[in-house]
Amino acid sequence: GAQNSAFLTQPADRNEATLSQSGEENNASLWQTAANNRATLSQDGAENRADLTQTATGNEAALRQKGDENKA
Repeated sequence: GAQNSAFLTQPADRNEATLSQSGEENNASLWQTAANNRATLSQDGAENRADLTQTATGNEAALRQKGDENKA
């Protein structure tokens, strides 16, 4: 899609992340600041915003936005 943006930070070891965006003007940020985390973030639509942070060890998260103008 057009004008999508994604920001991913993984300063620790053994993290896994999957980011996918379909549509327009979606914005996603994912931070994994401790080790052994797993995250999946997907956006399908327009003008969605998602911020996902994992600051402790051994977390799993899944975030999906479908439609328009969702915030998480």
